[in-house]
Order: sequence, then structure tokens, then C-alpha cells
Amino acid sequence: MRRSRAKLAKKCPTREQQENAIRKVGELVKKGRQWYAVYRVLIDAESELVTKGDFDGFCRLVSLLLPGHAHLPVAQELQRMAVMSFDKPVRLWDENNAPVSRGRFKDYKRIADQMGELLEVA
Repeated sequence: MRRSRAKLAKKCPTREQQENAIRKVGELVKKGRQWYAVYRVLIDAESELVTKGDFDGFCRLVSLLLPGHAHLPVAQELQRMAVMSFDKPVRLWDENNAPVSRGRFKDYKRIADQMGELLEVA
């Protein structure tokens, strides 16, 4: 019962907020695989823009929002990132059990945290 109330009380970001957040965070993305951090935050926020496992749909969305971005996501690359702790909500990511380490882990986490802040779901 408490979970149901909490879910109902949870503020879901609007489509416009989500799209604007993707555009802003795009500035932080320096490699195509880093889009996984954005994808994961949208999944955690229960976004209607993205369905878990629909990497192709997410890639199309990013391509539509940021067509000139130098590092657009590729579905197969993102799918490879959905392992170990990265297959869990961002709050459960663990550097010791992640598909990337050290500085690269921090880059993914920073992108995810920024996306979460923009959506107010961190």
C-alpha cells in the first residue's frame, strides 16, 4: 500500500522536461556509450519516452533531439553496457561491479547524476 502511494506521489517529469534534459546532458557525452547513463536514468524515472530494453527507440530519440551530436548512441553498444551493476538503478551502481572502472565510471555516474538532477529524480 505504501509503495502504491509513493508511486502515485512521485513526480513524473513531463515529456518536454525529459527532452530538454537529454539536450542539456548531451553536452557531457563524449563517447557514444555514455548515453547509457541517460537511458538508465530515464528507465529509473519510469519515463514514457523509453521502454526498458528498447535501445533502438532510445537511439532514435537522441538522434531526433540532437541530430548533429558528434557521439550519437548505437543500440548494440548501449546494450553491452546493461550488465553487472549498470543493469540496476543508478543509485545501486557500484564501481567494483561495473563494466567500466575508475575515471570512466565517474564519467558515467556524473552524466547520470546530472540527468537525474535535471529531472529532479536523483
